[in-house]
Amino acid sequence: MRTIQADGHAFTILITANYDGKDYPVVGSPDYDAIELKRISERASESTLLHGDKVGAAARREISPDGKTMTITYRTPRGYDHSVDNHAVYDKEE
Repeated sequence: MRTIQADGHAFTILITANYDGKDYPVVGSPDYDAIELKRISERASESTLLHGDKVGAAARREISPDGKTMTITYRTPRGYDHSVDNHAVYDKEE
């Protein structure tokens, strides 16, 4: 994933992980150094982003039963340096 910040600073984040609840390295992120992925159901998964032994963020991705909508919720813990509570909904184009 390539990210470009508002100040123009760009970086590339590399993640290779399985949905098994184990920690996998995150390369290139200034905020996270590991990720845990878990499959909750056939259509839902959760991820936890870690910095050291602290949770930096948690996300949940869910696909609607008809497969046409994906909802992603991303949150950082309370008291984190830059609090985020983001809900994104994506509709599949026909």
